[in-house]
Amino acid sequence: MARTASDLEGTVICVYPAPKDGGEYTQRLAVLWSALGGRVVGYRELPRTWRTGRARRVVVLNWFEDWAISGRLPPALALAKAVAMLTWFQLTCGKLVWVRHNFRAQNPRGNRWHRKLLIRWLEWLADDVVTHRPVAGLRSTVVPHSMMGRVPFEDRPRAVDHLWLGTVKRYKGLEHLLRAWPVGVPLRIVGYAADAALADEIQTVIADRGLAVTWTNRFVEDDELNRELMAAKTVIVSNLDESMIVSGVFFHAASMGANVLIRDSDFGRAMADTYAFASTYATESLADDLLAGGRQTPAQVRAEIQRRNGDEVVSAAWSAILAGPRARSLSRVAAQ
Repeated sequence: MARTASDLEGTVICVYPAPKDGGEYTQRLAVLWSALGGRVVGYRELPRTWRTGRARRVVVLNWFEDWAISGRLPPALALAKAVAMLTWFQLTCGKLVWVRHNFRAQNPRGNRWHRKLLIRWLEWLADDVVTHRPVAGLRSTVVPHSMMGRVPFEDRPRAVDHLWLGTVKRYKGLEHLLRAWPVGVPLRIVGYAADAALADEIQTVIADRGLAVTWTNRFVEDDELNRELMAAKTVIVSNLDESMIVSGVFFHAASMGANVLIRDSDFGRAMADTYAFASTYATESLADDLLAGGRQTPAQVRAEIQRRNGDEVVSAAWSAILAGPRARSLSRVAAQ
């Protein structure tokens, strides 16, 4: 049954990080939640909502297990502060929702043992654990990932056969992709590598193998990013297995009408089993897998992602969580 704005009328939805700091993912969800009648605020604004009763306040945490302990504070102090924040959220809000995006730490500055402890604390306190796909061994409520891209979709010819896009980090596996990339097959890379050693390693692989690769190694604004995606026939997602639950690049690429070829992994197989425009590759058969993928037209890709991940679908799933009954985490999260 479709939900209406009245479902969240009078509900304060406190978001970590604040929508303006969490990028398009949190900003788009804030728009959807507001359309459902909710009042969306950043977590620092929670004290200003004291007139709203505890039962009508919900906190939604994204990347908390990484961001909350990756700042300048000593690791032990950062962990203590994060636990204090979670306790405060639990005491002042009627429901605590944890969106789990990744398995591995995405910020290398964080302490992995402190991250494990914080994850255990999140499992204990969270009323709902949300993931954007089913994960073996993790009991969660699955909510479709929202579509991405702030520009109108254009169904037009594509000039770039293969595009790799995103921040260049070790867990993205770009250097492994390039070691297997077929010589003579063009690849466009768009993304900044802050790690100088990794950037040098990638440049060395490209030069030593004589690859037909062009690399825009700088930060790219959203408008340029969307133009790159709407010029691509296929986007490559090379993330290492078990590094993330889903990839924002996957949904951004599909929203712009690009096919997606994903390194063989649990995530890749889950997407290939769900979406006609998604397929997987193995390093030993990459040349053949490149030829086999990318069969959908931009219009076909866009239609499927709209059907499975459009605003109406995502809003209905989130409304069921935010307006639904409270569920204790220990009955929902399996031991890992």
